[in-house]
Amino acid sequence: MNLCLYAPEQEENLFIRRQARTWRRSGLIAEAQLRAIDSRTDPQVKEANLFFRILFVAFTLICYSAVIGFYFWIVEPRDHRGVALSLLFFAFAAYGLAEYLVKANHWYRHGVEEALAVTAMGLFCTGMALLLQGRGYDPSLAVKAGIFCAVSACWIYLRFGYLYAALIGYLALCSLPFHMNLPAMELRINLLLILGASLLLSFLFYARPAAEVFREKKNTLIQAVLFAGLYCAVNLRLPDMGRSFFEPSPLQPYAGFPPVLYWTSYVLTFFIPGVGLFHGLKARRRAFIIAGAMAAVVTLSTNKDYLGMKHYAWDPAILGVALVLGALAVIRWFSRGEGKARHGMTAENLLIRENHGIDLDALGAVMVPGFIDSNQPPPQSLSPFEGGESGGGGAERRY
Repeated sequence: MNLCLYAPEQEENLFIRRQARTWRRSGLIAEAQLRAIDSRTDPQVKEANLFFRILFVAFTLICYSAVIGFYFWIVEPRDHRGVALSLLFFAFAAYGLAEYLVKANHWYRHGVEEALAVTAMGLFCTGMALLLQGRGYDPSLAVKAGIFCAVSACWIYLRFGYLYAALIGYLALCSLPFHMNLPAMELRINLLLILGASLLLSFLFYARPAAEVFREKKNTLIQAVLFAGLYCAVNLRLPDMGRSFFEPSPLQPYAGFPPVLYWTSYVLTFFIPGVGLFHGLKARRRAFIIAGAMAAVVTLSTNKDYLGMKHYAWDPAILGVALVLGALAVIRWFSRGEGKARHGMTAENLLIRENHGIDLDALGAVMVPGFIDSNQPPPQSLSPFEGGESGGGGAERRY
């Protein structure tokens, strides 16, 4: 069942178009091929560029906030129940308007519906928290607000597909143990259970067939963030990282945990980055490779804290030199392979990033008199895919 407002074919066509533009900028396909791909992948939605998307988000937030402020200025609700019901009304109104704009205007990441959906999520969580608040302080109120935030953010992600909504939902879910006044060990265990279960469910339920490969990048980013959170929950010396350089007092023995749990976490700080790097290299997922590499660097940074060794001023310099030498060794290992690649991977940048600024080389060429010869014909495309033919049964076409 697809809960998203957009059909899988629409998101797949948008993904193909983005990939095709990336290939065109890198010279992998010709301009004629890009036009052919665009003609066959019409997503039937209207998408705004990043600048107008940010502009529409800011404009919508200002306008809707002004409407809410004007309402409270006129009505002036007296108690927290009236405020809560008013916020819930505006939350449902904003969400309904967001869905209407998407369905009526076929908007995709247009900015207006995005701001309305996120505003609805915030107003809903605040309104429900105020509605459930009693006369005195309720310690469980923060837990209830976190649950409402996680549920609403998850729904926004499933309905609109905003990646940051899923991350907000997981962040709210992971904040629940911190509001339960648990001991340090139980807090870590609960946090590990939440992150581990979320990561496992993500791997189980987001295994899509090849027809929906466009979802892979988004799901991989979510899984990499959960993996990084799992490592942060395992590393017991992470809060103490760098404290020895500024505080002369010794660190707390075993970080306040039982010795068995302490040394188990020490072993896991080496095991988890290795698993992340292995999975990222095997599945060719860059997000996991980056997360695993960053976790390995943090492990090396907290190794002395785990072993109770003294820090010196030159420790960061030694770590930096070791990382540079390691990166150079990996690049050299790739460059010595056949075609500067090994096992289908290379250290060479195959794709050219889009440049939104000023090309200094072109600007310098314009400034030099006589540099451009206007009588020369324009350069022809040297794409290795130019001139291909396809067809069968008498049909023939260039692509």
